[in-house]
Order: sequence, then C-alpha cells, then structure tokens
Amino acid sequence: MGFFAVCVYMLAAYSFESQGWSIEVLYFALLSVLILLIGLQSRRLPYLNQRRIMMLEMRLRYLELSGKHFRQLEMQLNIHQIAALRLASDAELLPLIDQTLKEKLTAKQIHQRIKHWRHDKHII
Repeated sequence: MGFFAVCVYMLAAYSFESQGWSIEVLYFALLSVLILLIGLQSRRLPYLNQRRIMMLEMRLRYLELSGKHFRQLEMQLNIHQIAALRLASDAELLPLIDQTLKEKLTAKQIHQRIKHWRHDKHII
C-alpha cells in the first residue's frame, strides 16, 4: 500500500513539471497497481472458498434432515442468513429455516432464536 502511495505521489509530482512523466515512473505505477490487485485478490479467494464450504455444509445438512434439496431455499436466503442458520442444532434447523423464509428474519434475529448452538468444534 505504501509503494502504491509513493507511486501516486511521484505521478502527481511529475505531472506538474514541464518534462512530464518518465517511463520509470509509469512502470513503477503499473507495478504498484498490479501488486495492489494481487493483494486484494489474495484476500478474496479464501472468502469465496469459505462461502462455498458453508453452502455445501448447509446443503448436506438440509438433505440429511429433510430429504429435500437445499438449492431452492438458498436462492431465497442471503449468505448472512445461511451463516446464522448453520449454527442452529439439528432439531432447530428446519423450523428456523421456515421461520426465516416466512418472517424474513435477519442474521441477528436468527441468532436470538437459536436455543441450542452448534459450534464449529462439534462439527469436525
């Protein structure tokens, strides 16, 4: 991030001079943008992987508990609702999904309705 800021400063400083930008400054600016994009992408990929794992977990749990596919429901729920629902116990999950769909519960409201929590340490 600091390298990017220095390159922006150099571009701004050279733009006010009569000579214009040098090729080295443009190369450094391009390099700083590429480094910034790589850094952003490296943070995005684990997040997307975590979402995939969470969705697969909910699909499997819902199939085991109800015998039906979860794909129809996941289109009606947002990722925050699904993340909150995965913490509900098996006995609470199906009624809580129905309540969430009917009442359009937020993740915070779902958390408040969970009586028996299913934490990650019990999943493994």
